[in-house]
Amino acid sequence: MSIFRWTRQIFISEAGVQLRHQLRHWIPKIGYSIADQGFISGANFVLNILLAKWILPDEYGLFGITFSLFLFLSGFHNALLIEPLVVIGPARYGSQTARYLTMVVCLHLLFSLIITVLLLVAAPFIIGWQTGLSLWMLVVVSISSFSILLFWLLRRAAYLEGNADLASRSSFFYLLTLLAGTFWFHQADWINVINAYLLMSAASLIAAGVLWYRLGINLKHLYPKDDQLTIQRVLVEHWQYGRWIVAGTLAYSFSTLIYVPLVGAFAGLAASGVLRAMQNLVQPVQQIIVALSTFFVPWLSKQRNIRGNDYPLQIFPKVLCVFVIIGIIFLLPIVLFGQELVRFVYSNEYYYQYDWVLYYVAIAAIIQVMVYAIATIVRSIEYSNAIFWEEFAGACFVLTIGLLLIWKWGLAGVSVSLIGSTISQVIVMVWLIHRRMHLARTI
Repeated sequence: MSIFRWTRQIFISEAGVQLRHQLRHWIPKIGYSIADQGFISGANFVLNILLAKWILPDEYGLFGITFSLFLFLSGFHNALLIEPLVVIGPARYGSQTARYLTMVVCLHLLFSLIITVLLLVAAPFIIGWQTGLSLWMLVVVSISSFSILLFWLLRRAAYLEGNADLASRSSFFYLLTLLAGTFWFHQADWINVINAYLLMSAASLIAAGVLWYRLGINLKHLYPKDDQLTIQRVLVEHWQYGRWIVAGTLAYSFSTLIYVPLVGAFAGLAASGVLRAMQNLVQPVQQIIVALSTFFVPWLSKQRNIRGNDYPLQIFPKVLCVFVIIGIIFLLPIVLFGQELVRFVYSNEYYYQYDWVLYYVAIAAIIQVMVYAIATIVRSIEYSNAIFWEEFAGACFVLTIGLLLIWKWGLAGVSVSLIGSTISQVIVMVWLIHRRMHLARTI
């Protein structure tokens, strides 16, 4: 029997019909999710590449440090609002999505106000630690964080009812607005670190506007006839779920985000720019993996209610396999052709002598894919303390062995430390998920 006939018989069989039905159901949803993350990561990737090409390495290093500060702040926003949103929302408030989202948006406004105040209070200490920073730059970062994080929140909210197509359309608006503004500012010779944040903020507000109306967010939802769903209740539930992730965010800051500032402190702003430039090249692949996680977490949360609490653990090997295969497919060319990629993307010859850093960054990213896969499972089963211990393991490595490596060898030390910290995270996550699966079988 020829391969063609054998394949045809499979597809016309009952199992083949079910397979085709599943493919028609899943491929568009996953495709929209990847497109959504692709538009976001593509816009930010191009912005980072253009900044690296158009401004000095020292100034780009300053952008890397301030962006690490922004990501540090966004980690708490993610832990208290976005992470609980995608798990608690579909599991408990599927019939009250619009009201629930309105209350979460109000909590976002409160969070933004608190962050702005804290950042201004801490400004003298931050400026004293890194002399290249200014008070105005910190003010711009805090103001921009409001609109950027609002957009991130509403994008994830679209997945509560499986509207990955809506999220992808908003991300496309973000892409067009950001790139158009970037080239316009470059033509006017206005491109700098502060204006880059203002561009991201404006693009985020426009994209968030697309989502706001479609998601049915309305302040009238704050005054319902019954009191079963209140801001206080949402806040308590989010805190109960997210408190371990808050702790994990602190650990994440010391395991991942701290690298760029540490390099700036030990090796100078230009070295920070090099590390950030190399991380840019693997960022699109990381965002594809994030897109998969963004899609699977709320879906697994729903399936847990339908098929039982242990369902995400049962399909863990399949989820891990999907993540790892996709990660290797996209990251392997970066490992094999890293030198050519650096020369193709960057016209600044300063980066050419450090193309070897990209190999270590890519290898660390491949290992990190496993962490993303396991984290997707543990989030869906509300095992959020596992996120903390995973990040804590990475932080312990960075603050001990990693710190010594960075102090001794600068960028070379960072490269080795990146791989070491991700390996420690994988080991802890594998042990925790194995322990959880063992407990599930014995109960």
